[in-house]
Order: sequence, then structure tokens, then C-alpha cells
Amino acid sequence: MPVFSIENEYNNRIELTHNENKWQVLSVTGLNSPPAAISSSIIPTFDGERFNSSRLEARNIVILLVINGNAEENRMALNKVILPKRFIKFYYENNAHKYFIDGVVESFEYDVFENKIKAQISIICMDPYFKDEEDTTEILTSIINLFEFPFSIPEEGIALGEITENKNGEITNSGTIPTGCEITIEASGEIINPYIENITTGEKIKINRTIYKNDTIKINTNKGNKSIYLYSRNEIINIINDFSEDSQWLTLTPGANIFIYGSDSGTNNMQAKISYKNLYGGV
Repeated sequence: MPVFSIENEYNNRIELTHNENKWQVLSVTGLNSPPAAISSSIIPTFDGERFNSSRLEARNIVILLVINGNAEENRMALNKVILPKRFIKFYYENNAHKYFIDGVVESFEYDVFENKIKAQISIICMDPYFKDEEDTTEILTSIINLFEFPFSIPEEGIALGEITENKNGEITNSGTIPTGCEITIEASGEIINPYIENITTGEKIKINRTIYKNDTIKINTNKGNKSIYLYSRNEIINIINDFSEDSQWLTLTPGANIFIYGSDSGTNNMQAKISYKNLYGGV
């Protein structure tokens, strides 16, 4: 049986399923892909229409449930979490996966004069995509494991790993929608003009800046949150102006994505990792 939960912006979370002594979920709609708004234009000399663009509408999740047991107490417990016009997270879990989506409570309606109170919760999700509950993080730095048995340590010491010259890696987007990501570049020494490229999509980010030992660059390519920050000597510096003119914000297309990274100088001092959430049009 699927599990549905909701959590408000104050981190108050309740599970709607498996609580039949308090409430019972009758139906949940809005889990499949929302409708697309398609723009087209008419050309007088051609049959039909010409496609211009398309986009998904906001998602509307509607939960219908019955309030059981002490109806007044259980209804007020829901009222403490479900606050109209406020932000809310909707969680959905099945046997294979855990998802969530952000939304705003449109309404929470019920009739206190019913013998068996039915309630309806309506949530509008401006971003229509479900996401994985947990981030996926991949480290791109290629390291050869030199640790093997039989094992002994000579007097001069021994290397347990070796960073190779092969600065690339494959990342699989298991979702159904292209997604942005968070890129972390760490410097173990001086690096001049670092870059990272998704060979699969042809998108590349290059930062026209020299960074030094123990510096970290964090790049966010997610829609609505795009940013580039340098963390250096206890300072956080906005370096979005160092974004090269021919750069694009990286995305991960569904399926395998091949990444490569480097710099004009100091690539061996560079380690990179990518964190992202898989996105789903419907669940």
C-alpha cells in the first residue's frame, strides 16, 4: 500500500495513511503528469497549425479522506499542519521509491455537521515535478585503489590510492526529466580557470578565476537557484561574474551523462563532485 505524508514549513509532519483510527484516505489525485499548455499559430496556406512551444501546467494534488475516532481532536491535528496559503511538502512512498514535491495549500475543506466528516485537501505545486527524497552524489575524480592483500608497509611508506589523469566520469539520471545539479570543485593546490563539461549535452561551465589550496567553488545549476560561490579563507564570495561568456548552465539529461573536467593549469589539484535529485513527471 502506498504511503502518503505531508509536512508544513515548520517541519510538522503527519502520515495520512496507516492511521485509520484517526483518518482514512479515500483517494489521491494529481499523481500523474499534469496537462501541457501548447502554443501554436495558424498559417493561412497550410493545414492545421504550427507548433510554437509547450510547458507543463502547475500540478494540483487533491486528497480526499474521512476523519475517524475523536473527530474534533483529529480534525484539529490536521489543521495544525495543513495551513491554507502556506508552503507544504507532499511525500509519496511505494515499494520501489520515495518521492516528494513542494506545494502551497490551496484549501482544506470539511463539513463538521456530517456524521462521518469527509475532508478535502487541495495542494498546488508550481514546480510540477516530483523529486527523490535523497540527493544522489557522484565523485568524478578517478582514484586507483592501491590497497590489496597481502599487505605490508615498507619503511618509506606506501600509497593507498592514486589520482589519475583521467578526469571524467559517467552519471546516470534515473528520472524522466532533465535536471540541474550542484557542482563542488575542491582545490588541493593552485588551479587556473577550472571547467566542467557534460559531453552528452555539449554544455560547459568555465570559471575565469585562479583558485588556491583549500578553496572550494560551489555551482548550482537548478532552475530558480542558479549561483556560483567561492569559499576561501572563511569568506563566501559571489563569483557569478567569472562565468565565461561561452558557458552554459549544466543539466543532466535522462539516462547516462558523460562528464569531463579540467583547467588551464593545475588540473591534478582539482577534485569535483556532482549532487542532484532525479525528477519525475508522474509517479
